[in-house]
Amino acid sequence: MTESKVTGTPSAVYDPVDKAIEVYAAGADGQVQEVWHTSSPAGWHTGQLAFTGSDAVGSPSAVYDPVDKAVEVYFAGKDGQVQENWHTSSGVWNTGQLTYTGHPVNGATSAVYDLTDKAIEVYADGSDGQLQEVWHTNSPGIWHTGQLAFTGSDAVGSPAALYDPTDSAMEIYDAGKDGQVQENWHTNSPGTWHTGQLAIASSPVTGT
Repeated sequence: MTESKVTGTPSAVYDPVDKAIEVYAAGADGQVQEVWHTSSPAGWHTGQLAFTGSDAVGSPSAVYDPVDKAVEVYFAGKDGQVQENWHTSSGVWNTGQLTYTGHPVNGATSAVYDLTDKAIEVYADGSDGQLQEVWHTNSPGIWHTGQLAFTGSDAVGSPAALYDPTDSAMEIYDAGKDGQVQENWHTNSPGTWHTGQLAIASSPVTGT
């Protein structure tokens, strides 16, 4: 990595356009560091992303958007807002800031591509213990905001989001203050969110 030492957990993604492995991590100076590997020329390359808004805290989350053919990187800023950087085949990085509903976000973000809705979805825990959601669709081409209601206790740490292609469902997992894992999942038939709580063996869970 370039510049300062990294903190938190890195996020890696494959860019099929550039045929490159790309790794992102927050630096101790609050900037996001980038390392990417290509086959031609063969080797690792380093860089630093310039974000709008405040310095990065926690860990970034990188995702590839197959509709826009873009690599997108999200992270929480010290101001409690989610910062965005995206790179298209035009060879230019773009910057932005997402506005969440509810309270400022804590910890790391989790970004995922929803194959069913063809949408980028970004999740983060709010300071009020509720899970915040922002998603972007191409028709219409705008960002939408929402807040998910978990069962059990308030969320702590950082959420983990993934797309389930078998059930065509978006699934979000988060640790609660009670040490249990909370679950939220969304299906298109019916088009609603469902909640649950997972029973983890051994000791209560903490962190991400």
